[in-house]
Amino acid sequence: IPGDSIKTGSNSSVGLIFEDDTVVSLGPGSEMEIDEFLFNPAERQLSFVARMIKGTFSFITGQIAKLAPQKIILETPSATLGVRGTKFAVEVD
Repeated sequence: IPGDSIKTGSNSSVGLIFEDDTVVSLGPGSEMEIDEFLFNPAERQLSFVARMIKGTFSFITGQIAKLAPQKIILETPSATLGVRGTKFAVEVD
């Protein structure tokens, strides 16, 4: 997954479920890049780093947020969000 880019068209949306049960939804005209995803709890290798480039996004955090909340980082063009386990939505113009 690292290096993958997810884009939706003007009339489409997508929902993703990651191995740690994180759920990410992208609305129409959205773009997100996955910079890092590690989920190996036995070896304490846990990380979710993504860049939200444009559009609308909703998140329901999974096991990484419970086990290592400091390892979830979401970047936007104007801010970096540190997530500590929750449900939230973001809009990037």
